[in-house]
Amino acid sequence: MLRGIQPGILCLFLLPVLLALVSRSSERLSTRVVATGFLTLIDCGHLLAPHPWLFPNLPQIDQNLGQADNRILGWYALMYLLYGFVIFPPFLFGRGILDRRTGRAEFTLFTNVLGLVGWFVTAPGFIWISVDQLGLWPIVRW
Repeated sequence: MLRGIQPGILCLFLLPVLLALVSRSSERLSTRVVATGFLTLIDCGHLLAPHPWLFPNLPQIDQNLGQADNRILGWYALMYLLYGFVIFPPFLFGRGILDRRTGRAEFTLFTNVLGLVGWFVTAPGFIWISVDQLGLWPIVRW
């Protein structure tokens, strides 16, 4: 047991990574690309951590951690939110609409269209919050 880590938080951070690792062996190219992109963006947090001039406004997650560890956790949180609210929904619901032609759709057409409409309404707001409030802008502080 890690000091101060709750099992729910640990599952929250590990489950998407495990799902992406499993999805990388999918037969669909689009699934492999999305999973690999997620894992690549998560790994970029380790490259950004020692350089505070890159994304200088990343959120502080835990005041007891060092600056690099806080930057990594902030980057992880932002990438999870970015994938969860901006990248993954159109992939999931758009592919569902395309799969209706082959009969392999997991959701009804109504559910897919409703999911895309919900994404279309919420994604711009989340992008604004990410860029303006959560530290994805300015990218570089000179």
